[in-house]
Amino acid sequence: MKVKEILKSKGPEVVTIGEEKSVYDAISTLVKNKIGSLIVLNVEGKIVGIITERDILTESERNDGRLKEIKVKDVMTKDLIIGQAEDDIEYIEAIMTEKRNKM
Repeated sequence: MKVKEILKSKGPEVVTIGEEKSVYDAISTLVKNKIGSLIVLNVEGKIVGIITERDILTESERNDGRLKEIKVKDVMTKDLIIGQAEDDIEYIEAIMTEKRNKM
């Protein structure tokens, strides 16, 4: 199975958030869209990271829940490994397992 087949079932929309937004804004976007992660964009619209539910929970514990004061760019995962639509799922799964990324 290819990545593109999974993308078709999820729909064409990729939900994003700006890196300068607050973590609280990220939570609102996640809840509104019923998803578990957001692609983070810089002001030029370039992908610079991803923020996940796990990132937010970890930061909430660390900062006593003050999520309106913390920016997405300070919490997001920056070193992304980006797969391609033609990649086999088994290949992506192996990379995610090796890097201990959430599926």
